[in-house]
Amino acid sequence: MGYQLGVDLGSVYTTAALCRRGRAEILPLVDSERVTSDGSTAGAARTALVACAGGSFQLGRVSSDSSPSSEGIVRGFKNSIGSAPIAFDGVKMTAESLAAEVLMQVVEIACESEGEYPDSVAVSYPTYWGPKKIALLGEALRLALVDNAFLVSDAEAVVLGHSADHRIANGTSVLVCDFGAGNFSAAVLLKGLTRWELLAADGHSLDSSRARSNDHEREDSSVLAGCVSSLRQVIRLSKGRSSGVDIVLLVGGNERMSPLALLLSDELSRTVIPWSGGKNLVAIGAALAASDQISGRGQVNTEQITEVFVALKPDVGTSRRTSGRPSSLTSELQNMGWSGLRRTS
Repeated sequence: MGYQLGVDLGSVYTTAALCRRGRAEILPLVDSERVTSDGSTAGAARTALVACAGGSFQLGRVSSDSSPSSEGIVRGFKNSIGSAPIAFDGVKMTAESLAAEVLMQVVEIACESEGEYPDSVAVSYPTYWGPKKIALLGEALRLALVDNAFLVSDAEAVVLGHSADHRIANGTSVLVCDFGAGNFSAAVLLKGLTRWELLAADGHSLDSSRARSNDHEREDSSVLAGCVSSLRQVIRLSKGRSSGVDIVLLVGGNERMSPLALLLSDELSRTVIPWSGGKNLVAIGAALAASDQISGRGQVNTEQITEVFVALKPDVGTSRRTSGRPSSLTSELQNMGWSGLRRTS
């Protein structure tokens, strides 16, 4: 019996989940890492790469107090997708190429754990991203040589993960607030007869690499005010398509989750409690989305983005699958005639 893989490629942490027969569970990526201080997401890897001898990279083995600009270490690159190349290990590399290396290593960990390649792979992205960034993340999937892969918004992943254990009636409107360490996104989705429909989304990146100022209270207030502004925007935009918000889901690993929950409770005149599993729910929902695609149940709309990355070279897929597990991204690209990971002068 095969399995499906879901990946939450976060700005600060990456989490993965496996799904077999419709049941999803977290796949440990780095045993010693945890997303939140209370240990609610064990096994997540830092979205960081360390340069190793021979031109290879190691995922996640970065201490929390190491500088983002430390020699031989790169992190915080997800929010740079679509921007200028990043200097790393003596060369400049695009953020898409770095994301591809992370995805490649996550798939390799899944192969080592399960003894076979996943039937399908779903990778989440911030719901508020525009078409350009979504397409570039799709390019990262292509560079990572991941077969049967597609993208799913983090909001769609959250509602799929939640609805696996909670029945949600058709016509229900759900407000999803994803408050991670590097991004905040808010979205309203409507449960349809066969799939979820995204009514509105807004969000922004958080400068997680910036050292916190001495005036913590003022900084926290500024961050939370931005989150509430995004929240109000999506509620306003969705009013014409929905009678109101029926369910609120607050997920993420940001240290300001509790005060945001209080602000949301006041804003919506209802009790809002952060989901206890940190960012686990995104990875679990992505794995369920991958399972749905294999089974033909497809509850998320992927038609507009799958064309970006499904056209892999036939010989690439054949050579990799024959070996039973993917090799490193560097060696694969060299076999294809690439001189490096999208390196620029």
